[in-house]
Amino acid sequence: EKSHATKYVIEDGNLRLPFLAVEGCGENAANSLYEAIQKHNYISIEDISSQSGLNGSTMDKLIEMNVFEGLPRSAQMSFFD
Repeated sequence: EKSHATKYVIEDGNLRLPFLAVEGCGENAANSLYEAIQKHNYISIEDISSQSGLNGSTMDKLIEMNVFEGLPRSAQMSFFD
């Protein structure tokens, strides 16, 4: 929720990258992702992916970069852990 779609932001003396800086995430995708996250209407990475329309490879790259740290992949609960 801290990254912007296209703007680099200075935060506590560090540079926060925009979604646009992620490999494979073009401007339209970055804006869609930013808008989906700003709505705060999600409970999982799956929700964000669905709402933003981002493709799997871009979402995988964002997950790999720990963009969604602490957010479960799916809203489904497992009774067989």
